[in-house]
Amino acid sequence: MDDEKLPKESCNLLNQSYMTIKNVQKLVKNNSLVDSNTLIRSSFENLIMGMMIYLDSNVYEEFKKFGLRDEDRVYTKQQKLRNLFKAKLKMIDKDMFGDMSNRQIQKLLDGYYDKLCFFTHSTLVVNEMVEGTLNNDEDLFLMIAKQNMYFLEVLLNCCLKYIINDDCNSIGYEYMFVGWCILISDINREKYTKEYLSRYSGLLYEDINKDYIKQSNNDLKQLQEEIKIG
Repeated sequence: MDDEKLPKESCNLLNQSYMTIKNVQKLVKNNSLVDSNTLIRSSFENLIMGMMIYLDSNVYEEFKKFGLRDEDRVYTKQQKLRNLFKAKLKMIDKDMFGDMSNRQIQKLLDGYYDKLCFFTHSTLVVNEMVEGTLNNDEDLFLMIAKQNMYFLEVLLNCCLKYIINDDCNSIGYEYMFVGWCILISDINREKYTKEYLSRYSGLLYEDINKDYIKQSNNDLKQLQEEIKIG
């Protein structure tokens, strides 16, 4: 693909995705849990829309229609955009996504977006994060925000490298693994015992939401196993 053919709308949205990530970094440093997750979701949406405007003319043409009702949209609904983006990821970065099946990539993207919405729209989870801040336990939730932020940074990097045909500056995935280990090492395991964390499980009313939580855990385990096999 020739970056000179990059629509200005794609350029603007990808640039905004980058600028939003920079703002997320500031919020994370200030322990701003809810706002950081809100911006991560916004940046993810802009990234996918920007890339699909570039890669799919149908998305581009529908994107131009201002005020189109949701029921009349075909290509620019969030789920549809993720489905289209999924099909392009192996082309965008074969090193990172080449060994994953389309089903695995779909679950990865959908699970990521669902969790971002969960941390943003669910007042139950927002309440839990506020309680975490009041209890000086925000580092536990910040680890999740950092993981979401770093994944988005890597994804944006992959997309920009693809646009400019950069095959030379590959990401050192071994360093990503080391970085992840350092990230989780910041958590005080002596403090966050199973008994201590039970207070947050209670805030999610596990007895009422046990079916949802069980399904979510099963989906995560299945994705992990599929990635190992793949």
